[in-house]
Amino acid sequence: CATVVDTVFVTPSIDPDPENGTVTATGGTAIPNVASNDSVNGAPAVLGTGGNATVSQNGTWPTGISLNPTTGAVDVAPGTTPGTYPVTYELCDLNTPVNCATVVDTVFVTPVIDPETENGTVTSALGGTAIPNVASNDSVNGLPAVLGTGGNATVSQNGTWPAGIALNPTTGAIDVTPGTTPGAYPVTYELCDVLTPANCATVVDTVFVTPSIDPEPENGTVTALGGTAIPNVATNDSVNGAPAVLGTGGNATVSQNGTWPTGVTL
Repeated sequence: CATVVDTVFVTPSIDPDPENGTVTATGGTAIPNVASNDSVNGAPAVLGTGGNATVSQNGTWPTGISLNPTTGAVDVAPGTTPGTYPVTYELCDLNTPVNCATVVDTVFVTPVIDPETENGTVTSALGGTAIPNVASNDSVNGLPAVLGTGGNATVSQNGTWPAGIALNPTTGAIDVTPGTTPGAYPVTYELCDVLTPANCATVVDTVFVTPSIDPEPENGTVTALGGTAIPNVATNDSVNGAPAVLGTGGNATVSQNGTWPTGVTL
């Protein structure tokens, strides 16, 4: 008889498998564990104490996207620009640190436009700014909406707005012209993402224009012979910011109030 020694070579096997994950631009975890579908030497890849594998970022990852090497989670920071991001990570055999392999996962960050409704009030006589900035309580991709140069959002009127009420797209202010007819006005504006112009959303704000009646006192004199003491009590009065006009086509009426002295009439 004779004996011989053969040699069996067991080579390591690192098998990272690609996967995808999606989050909104408000942030969150796109992939709970990149190693969950990976294997090391034929066994499921397990991270952490007592595990058989480690993971780490490979190359340069996009701003706002990071890998947690302890849990394998791919996290996305709030405000990350919407888009499709390939991210490469490295899976290594814990028992054979030099044995590693890389794979590309894909993270989808979807846009989020969140305009919030609000209300504002002005008087008809004075007009003015009913809402200083419609975007002040809005958000774009998880961040406060900011208008103007360097901002992340734009606003614009949507549909037909009532006469006398307008949106300033630079400041976000809703302005009301003096003399606008009193009432409650629903106005729709559109909030858009500057970085993704096609991504927009609309919301309805409400502008309340309150009436303003401003009668002004005046005096008149006649002799006891009688006559007209005051030609028109409404001549110095105003209604909703406009001069008071009596009669057909006018904007006002006048009437006696309380008990007037005998011999004096309106």
